[in-house]
Amino acid sequence: MQAFRLGMFLEMTKENRNNGLDDLQAELAFQGDTLRTLDEALGRQQADILSLKEQVSLLGEELKRLKDDAVPPTTPGDEPPPHY
Repeated sequence: MQAFRLGMFLEMTKENRNNGLDDLQAELAFQGDTLRTLDEALGRQQADILSLKEQVSLLGEELKRLKDDAVPPTTPGDEPPPHY
């Protein structure tokens, strides 16, 4: 298989090889740009996730504080008799 590929490459004209190399270079540049864009997006998403985790943690603490401060609801059976 390798010999076949090498033979095909050698049969190509210099112009065809240059065009092929140009195409590969353009594709590599595009992939590099895409990778940078994805890396930036990933960084922003990670920052957003950290911020959201902090907000959830703070809300959990606030909810716990509110529950601890809340007056427990009374049920009819829990009320003291009127003569107390």
